[in-house]
Amino acid sequence: MTEPTAPQMPPGERANGLAAYFRSNRGSFTDEALKARASEAGYSTAEVEEALASSRGADLSLPLRRRARSIVLGAYLITYAVLAYGTFTTSYAFGAGQIGTVILTIAMGLTAAISLAIVRRSRRTWTGVGSLAPVLAVPLILLVIVAGLCVASGYPFHQSA
Repeated sequence: MTEPTAPQMPPGERANGLAAYFRSNRGSFTDEALKARASEAGYSTAEVEEALASSRGADLSLPLRRRARSIVLGAYLITYAVLAYGTFTTSYAFGAGQIGTVILTIAMGLTAAISLAIVRRSRRTWTGVGSLAPVLAVPLILLVIVAGLCVASGYPFHQSA
């Protein structure tokens, strides 16, 4: 096994950069080799230990991050299915149901993509199931807003005359 390259980070990004360096190289090198390279690059022992602990915390958060992603996807798919079902069981004049379904698909798709990005980019150290609530708050609020606007506008349960 070759030696890892020394981490090179700008001064303002030292703490986050070193943790990212440990995460990206963990599978290829031992923690001792990575710590030695970081020390040789000028990082203090405290910085190295803090970054190593932070990178381990990120590894521990992976199952919870996956669970959060599953919850968000499930909530969006169920909501979309309910609203789309309402569209297909309600009659509309002049093809308004199809147009509404296209608009619903675009709106739900965009908010789902934003919500998944929020879950993926959360910088919290996830320590338990209770830590899901802050991460899920914004995605679920976005879902309620989009679904609420649809229902408030009469879509998909409005009967045309």
